[in-house]
Amino acid sequence: MNLPLKRYFDKSLSSSWWKQLLCLVIILVVLFLASALLVSLANRESGDIRFNVGDALEVYLDPGNFGAKVNTSYINLDATKDGRVCIDNEKKEGFPYWAFLFTALAGATAFAGVLISMCGNYVQQRVDKYRKGYVRYDFRNHTVILGCNDMVPTLIRQIVGDKKEKFKGKIVLMTSRDVEAVREQLFTDLDRKEQDKIVLVHGNRLSAEDLKNIKVSKAKRIYLIGEDDDVDHDTLNINSLEIIAKQIPENMKIGCVTYLRNRSTFVLFQTSDIMDEVKKKIDFYPFNFYETWARKLFVSCESKINGVSYPSLDRDGIDKDSDKYVHLIIVGMTQMGVMLGMEAAHVCHFPNFSTKRRKTRITFIDENADAEMKFLVGANNRFFENCRYTCRHDGCEMPLNADGFLDVEFEFIKGNVVDGWIRSYIEECADNDREILTIASCMDDTAKSLAAGLYLPDAVYDKGLSVDGRKEKDEVVVLVRQNTSAELLNIIKKGNAKYRKYRNVYPFGMLNDGCELDETLTGWAKRVNYLYRVLDDFNGAPPHYPCNVVDNEWNDCSVSDKWSNIYNAMTIPTKLRSVGVDYKSLTLRNLTEEEIGLLAEVEHNRWNVEKLLMGYRPVTEKESDEIEKSIAEDGSLKKDYKNRLKAHYDIRPFADLREDKNGKNVNRYDFGITKGIVDIIRN
Repeated sequence: MNLPLKRYFDKSLSSSWWKQLLCLVIILVVLFLASALLVSLANRESGDIRFNVGDALEVYLDPGNFGAKVNTSYINLDATKDGRVCIDNEKKEGFPYWAFLFTALAGATAFAGVLISMCGNYVQQRVDKYRKGYVRYDFRNHTVILGCNDMVPTLIRQIVGDKKEKFKGKIVLMTSRDVEAVREQLFTDLDRKEQDKIVLVHGNRLSAEDLKNIKVSKAKRIYLIGEDDDVDHDTLNINSLEIIAKQIPENMKIGCVTYLRNRSTFVLFQTSDIMDEVKKKIDFYPFNFYETWARKLFVSCESKINGVSYPSLDRDGIDKDSDKYVHLIIVGMTQMGVMLGMEAAHVCHFPNFSTKRRKTRITFIDENADAEMKFLVGANNRFFENCRYTCRHDGCEMPLNADGFLDVEFEFIKGNVVDGWIRSYIEECADNDREILTIASCMDDTAKSLAAGLYLPDAVYDKGLSVDGRKEKDEVVVLVRQNTSAELLNIIKKGNAKYRKYRNVYPFGMLNDGCELDETLTGWAKRVNYLYRVLDDFNGAPPHYPCNVVDNEWNDCSVSDKWSNIYNAMTIPTKLRSVGVDYKSLTLRNLTEEEIGLLAEVEHNRWNVEKLLMGYRPVTEKESDEIEKSIAEDGSLKKDYKNRLKAHYDIRPFADLREDKNGKNVNRYDFGITKGIVDIIRN
């Protein structure tokens, strides 16, 4: 057998089942034809025409017929004595005994050897293909997960939900890693019913053929996660997004939740939209591990997977008469630390800024705080141009921007948390009764993060309890980043003693809880978007929120507009706490006119921060004059400056908001959104 033929034969036997079957049929037919030809030739030579191809087929299919056929050949049907059958020994010599022997051996070899061997080979190969993820199925209406990391078990648990038996369809997980290793790792975290919903497939998310094999165009939802060992993770995920979009038919859209590992990439896609050719076919939902955890800490205040409840940054709320303010100290300007700081700037807005000028303070402590500060300020220059921020080094404070109309301020401290002057600073903050203090240890190294969180000055742990154990004042909350498990800190927190030093130390940042399908917050954001769009039509809050219209309006939004609405929704619990309303209550009361007025200003203060962090800037005096002249005519210049120069006419203090081209003050949007908060939750 020449080399190409050998290679084709080997390739056929190791490929699809029908090629193996075809090879088997060819072997069986060739052996039978050879046997039939030998029998026919032998019969012709012996002159015995009683045995033909049909006899050869019987012996071939059942080699046990060999003896019967050969013995029959010795019988002379014409030679009988007294009605008895006699043997004609003359016929024996000419009969093709060897031809039937070859036929029997060929049949035994074909059916007992080749057939059984090939069937066994096919079964074993099928099992191996399944285990290694090479089996392909005709998937429809399924959920696709592309890639695998430590977040995937939590993601699968959320997709399947609590009522597993009601989950329809399959979850197809495609990974470029070793499927058997992934299965072993994945199934240790899932129960049997969750395992039954999963089909593991080996493939690459950048391969159009692999994506086609798992019928990605017929999926009801796609989760683009990526692999842990990806060198350029975010770029690969965006490339995969483009390949997926090409496979989706026209006039069809599929939601794709896309994991962006780096904070800078995530922020980029919060402020700029996805490509048009992708946007037409994919509802793009970017998420980031660090942003998800910031939301758990500051908005939902819980980690459901790890069973940890977190105190909110404002604890029970800060009202208009309060002298207190939120102070968040972040140890370590890592990606997690920076994300917590910037998300806190989005969330922490309170009515006592209007009444008592109390600002939220966010402090970073890091040995390279000066260099990290320059990078952060450079990336968010529009924001820091309008925000007060200072830098401390060896106890000396240096104001870098001493003014700013925003209700948040930043502080950068260069040094180590174990330095004496920094410990003294933290102790002063803990003793300040006007501060509601939270300290977050955000180092990437788990051991260092734990040490930083557990060896702070005693004043941090002692604040809040009297000698007899009664609560006196606001306790300091310490958040400690843990990469894998919360159990160590949970054990430390447990105890029966009345006084427990680490009672307010909480673990966060665990990898197994980094993806959250928060439908509640998304639902709020959708209704905020709808309310904003129909505010003028209804002269206030609409009477109801039609689901199909709300969803369609949301799908038409740019990615940046979606995030604008999400950030608005994230502040709903904080706003309601500041006027004494529990958003989780079954009997939500309506807000009073005074409360609406207070929270409308809070909303605009929040909006200012959001727009500045998204890269917009306030207009200059000259631009403001030009826009005001345009407003008296057609108002087009205001929109042109916003879109072309990212200069927003409405980024200014609440009291300085002005009229638009309709002759109405734009603060009506702040009032309208605030008035509709309770309805947004009720719906």
